[in-house]
Amino acid sequence: MLNTIGIAAHPERSFWLDALQRCRPQRIVEIGFGASAPSVAVDAWLVAAGKSHDPKRYAEWLRSLPAPIVLVTQQVGAARPLVHSVPKLAIICHPLRAECELHDMLFLAAHRSAGAWVLDASQQWRSTLRSVSAM
Repeated sequence: MLNTIGIAAHPERSFWLDALQRCRPQRIVEIGFGASAPSVAVDAWLVAAGKSHDPKRYAEWLRSLPAPIVLVTQQVGAARPLVHSVPKLAIICHPLRAECELHDMLFLAAHRSAGAWVLDASQQWRSTLRSVSAM
C-alpha cells in the first residue's frame, strides 16, 4: 500500500497525476517542478521531467527532496551519474517503463534501504513508439 506520495511533473503534469492516482495512494502532495518541498512528510517522490530537461541542471533541487525519488526521464543515460550525487535517488526510469510499472516503482522506492536502479526502455518499446509517432 502506498501512503503519501509527492509529485512534481513538467510538462505532462496531468498525465503523471492521473497515473499516480491509478496507483491509489492514500494522499498525493503536488508541487511545481523545481519548487521547494512542503513540510508534509511523503513516503516517496515521483519526479517526471520533460524531454528537454537536462538532469544535471536540476540535481541540486533533487537533493533537497527529503524522501526517496523515482525520477522519470527520457534522458536515462544523462541522469545515471546522479545516483552518486543525489542520495535519495532510488530509481531512474524511462517514461515508457514507468507508465507500466509505476506502482511497483513507488513501492520499492518508499521501502528501499540503499542503492539505486536505472531502468531504461527496451529497444522494442522505443521502436514501437517511433513507428506510432510517425503515423
